[in-house]
Amino acid sequence: NKERLNNTSSLLNSLPKIDLSGRSLKFADLKYAFLAYADLRRAKFDGADLSGSILNGAKLDEAELNNATLSYAQLNNADLKSAQLNNADLSYAQLNKADL
Repeated sequence: NKERLNNTSSLLNSLPKIDLSGRSLKFADLKYAFLAYADLRRAKFDGADLSGSILNGAKLDEAELNNATLSYAQLNNADLKSAQLNNADLSYAQLNKADL
């Protein structure tokens, strides 16, 4: 399962507007992923590495981002209502006009 996730992570790096709502991407390596305007509602990103990712305008409401790395990520205009961000690393992340 982890091997399959590694194979798909490179594909995910360039899929804006993709619908991954409700999917489990726990511990996925999504560094520098381009997921602008993606539907990520209720997705599970616990422990995932999203550092440097572009998530502008993404729908992340009710997403699980506990212990995720979001350093240097762009989350401008993202919807993070009811998202779980316990122990998430948001250092240097951009959250302009994000809905928290």
